[in-house]
Amino acid sequence: SAVEVLFIIEVAMRFFVCPNRKAFFLSPYNVIDMMSTLPLVMRGAVGFVLPSDQGSGSLLLQGVSYVLLCLVPVVRLLKVLRHFETFQLLLSAFKQVLEALPVLLYTQLLLTLVFSSLIFLVEPRDNIASLPTAAWLTIVTMTTVGYGDVTPASPAGSC
Repeated sequence: SAVEVLFIIEVAMRFFVCPNRKAFFLSPYNVIDMMSTLPLVMRGAVGFVLPSDQGSGSLLLQGVSYVLLCLVPVVRLLKVLRHFETFQLLLSAFKQVLEALPVLLYTQLLLTLVFSSLIFLVEPRDNIASLPTAAWLTIVTMTTVGYGDVTPASPAGSC
């Protein structure tokens, strides 16, 4: 709770000295910082006590305990990650690759449709019963995951 009080003080001070308040609320880092201050407010709303039994209690208490125990650590991790240079480098790489991603996904979709149709045509029905099963085999094969749960049985299917 002392850390949350420091988070609240930090966010409040940055808000009051910010020259553009609209830009403050539009920055994703500030949104994450504000979300990291919510646990103290939520704990105050339920009386600073989490319900001991998840089966009992009101829906509000269960929701608050879910947020405090599951989502808050992720938000705090995001708050800390912005200070790491390598994470910033990874984010910029994702932004640059995001432009080429639709083309790659479209190509994979076309290849999946074509080859799953071919597999469905040449394999016996007791091995590949439906087109979604053939699509699953094609995707697993193209992405080189190769679970082995579905394998081609005919010589034409294993080419």
